Amino acid sequence: MKLLAILHILLNISTLNAAESETLKDFPHSPLVSSEQPTSEEFDVQTYPNPFINELNITSENADIQRVEVWSIKKRIMFLSPIEIPRGAKITINTSTYPQGHYVVKVFFENLTKTLIVSK
Repeated sequence: MKLLAILHILLNISTLNAAESETLKDFPHSPLVSSEQPTSEEFDVQTYPNPFINELNITSENADIQRVEVWSIKKRIMFLSPIEIPRGAKITINTSTYPQGHYVVKVFFENLTKTLIVSK
């Protein structure tokens, strides 16, 4: 949804006349980019190993993880993190009792959720 809004803004800016374009150049920062909120690329998540056997590790070097959920393909919750995971820290999930198959890992950040697929 944000991408559509940004594209709409960009398309409107591209149709400005010369005087309006000069006015936009006076802004010290781009109105489309905030230095306070990381971009989607900055919410990098590593899940390893994939495929996993008895343990699944999850970490993010760039942002604090608010919550982690692991779901089976049959929509059964397999794991829910009890605490926030600080940036750079690793959470290790015991998966020894998980049946073989594919799992959905949802990693929640402050303003973003990343969804990954892992296999056992």
